[in-house]
Amino acid sequence: MPRTIHFKRVKSRRSKNQGTNIGLIIGLVLILAVSIIITLAGHLSAHIKTAAGSAMDTAADASWQEEVLKNMLVQNIPGMTGIDMTADELDGETPEEKINLQPGQQGPENMLHSTLYALTRVDPSDPKTFLNSQLTSMEMVSLLAESYSPEEDSVYIEDIQREEEALEIDPDNYLANLNLGQGLSPLVIIYHSHTTESFVPTSGKDFTTDLSQTVVRVAEEIAQHLERDYGIKVIHSREIHDIPRSEAYGKSINTIKKLVKRYPEAAMVIDLHRDGVSRDITTTQINGQDVGKTLLVLGSGHKDWKENYGFALRFHEKSEELYPGLSRGIRDRRFTYNQEVHPRALLLEIGGHRNSLEEALRSARYVAEIIGELFNDLQ
Repeated sequence: MPRTIHFKRVKSRRSKNQGTNIGLIIGLVLILAVSIIITLAGHLSAHIKTAAGSAMDTAADASWQEEVLKNMLVQNIPGMTGIDMTADELDGETPEEKINLQPGQQGPENMLHSTLYALTRVDPSDPKTFLNSQLTSMEMVSLLAESYSPEEDSVYIEDIQREEEALEIDPDNYLANLNLGQGLSPLVIIYHSHTTESFVPTSGKDFTTDLSQTVVRVAEEIAQHLERDYGIKVIHSREIHDIPRSEAYGKSINTIKKLVKRYPEAAMVIDLHRDGVSRDITTTQINGQDVGKTLLVLGSGHKDWKENYGFALRFHEKSEELYPGLSRGIRDRRFTYNQEVHPRALLLEIGGHRNSLEEALRSARYVAEIIGELFNDLQ
């Protein structure tokens, strides 16, 4: 008889030791995961700190670069002291120095593009401006790289004489074309691209809308003496153009174009400023009194600049003849300064922001005499 074999089913049971081992593994995994998270968080924090430090360093570097650019621009742009004023700021406290070179967002990230656009009218983001530009960027870098010292006054005068010989310019030829007519007196137009430029020892600030403290008052002194002593009629515009300061020349060219059209007989046009450099550069003594020195700024960025140059040269020579040392000479810049509107347009600086108003007024009387005698030479 066959033998039947019976198999007994035995239930499987987990041991207590096996359960404990699995729990330990899960715990270790959790601990490892937490450690990884903590490590990653530490690295992320370090990167954030590094990025913040780098941003601060970049801002510091940009701030330094901005300050250098300010100093160079102040030395090379007529009357500029590195402050872009609004109407509210002009009547209040003097704000922190800043430069508004181009409309739009200001700050270190826009500084390079703004400066390039202000100097050359080239916008790197707009290819059309490269075609419109009349200057190479390297020419402007060369101009900005110049530094100024009082000893350079004599150098400028020597350069003027050498330039006259090189160009074979006879300044009297430009005076001969005035066509005043028999018995007629010349007419002089005076306006101000930077109308609010004032004199700190008198006004307490670099700019003010109180025009009795600004270059407007200096122009009034010139006009008074020209009309009283020489019978020369003066048309004087008191229009404010430099609020904001970055738009000054764009506004003032409209003013001077209208005046030249209204007075086509004008024999001379003066854009009257005061400079923004140190007092020792802008001050001399005449008859035992401190006076503000004059500076002629020539805009040679237009095709007829030689006519302006010839007249400026004649003005400088008459100044040296009557009051040696009053003139700082002629400074040539590759801009136009609105001088393309008239062949005898001058940008004339009288004194600087560190001169008093009285010192500038003394100079104004001498300037009136220089102009009067200049036109007397034609009679």
